[in-house]
Amino acid sequence: MNTQFELIFHKLATRLRNENNLSDLTWAFCEIEPEFKFLFLKFFFREIKKEDEINLLREYSQNKCRPDFYFKIGSLEYIIEVKNYDRNDHFMQYGTEFRSAKFGWIANYKGVSEGVECRTWSSFYKVIETQIREEDIEDGVKIIYKSYLAYLKSVCSIVNHKSMKLTNLSSLFTFNQILPKVIEIPIESLKCSLYYNARSFYNDRSGYHIKLQRSDTSSDSVYLWFGIFYSENDLGIGIAVQKNNCHPIYDHINLNLIEGVYFDKTKYDRDEDWGELYWFIMKKEYFERLNDIADIDKQTELIRDFFIDVIDSIREYLPK
Repeated sequence: MNTQFELIFHKLATRLRNENNLSDLTWAFCEIEPEFKFLFLKFFFREIKKEDEINLLREYSQNKCRPDFYFKIGSLEYIIEVKNYDRNDHFMQYGTEFRSAKFGWIANYKGVSEGVECRTWSSFYKVIETQIREEDIEDGVKIIYKSYLAYLKSVCSIVNHKSMKLTNLSSLFTFNQILPKVIEIPIESLKCSLYYNARSFYNDRSGYHIKLQRSDTSSDSVYLWFGIFYSENDLGIGIAVQKNNCHPIYDHINLNLIEGVYFDKTKYDRDEDWGELYWFIMKKEYFERLNDIADIDKQTELIRDFFIDVIDSIREYLPK
């Protein structure tokens, strides 16, 4: 589960995305946590020791050169060039100005340059991830590491993939085809239709936004999301009630969690795209049954039963 600090740095990553931002944040983490600085510098230069007293300088300026990171150990100079996707480096210029320096380079792609220790951000991500998992570190330090990883993962688009099985991707296509049919079947005293003016498909979910209102009044509408969510460790069918566009339904659920025949007790979530929300998630027994049914019409009927169960549980709280 993400901490508040991780969510903060994930949000910062939506605004602070360029190489200077990445360098600034990395430098700041080095400054506040000595072990992080040691891991970062040793990632490039194996001879670095914990007892070395290192003053890591950000954008050290010498004549016309201004490397991203600069430090000295004794008389030996070290320089690290930071990249994300930009492929223009300055090593020829640095080599002229810092003739005896050792050079490190890191980017979001693999690079090869003679005499330069070339690394990738995804590799450094794994170094910190391993440190969190395998080392006995204080909770406060762990929060610092996880916050940095939340930022780095977003800025550098880092995804840790497991092996793939591509045999059932056609089922996602079929699901997306039948869902509108489920949604647009008439429901007594309600107007329910697809809403196309909002993004419905994300990296970890696929479905549709729904516009829902009472049919016998000129009442305000609420907007739900209905679809399938998926990740390496989670898979299910659900309906999302977002705080921002589902008043007063959200307020009621916030005070009284609901459980239905086909869905588990409503589950609170805080999503990076949608903010605060509650999930109506199809019960595991029905989701497994859905996968065992060999008839598409009966599968559609089961999804419809789940949908109606959710709608019936919230209809009395729709705006009047």
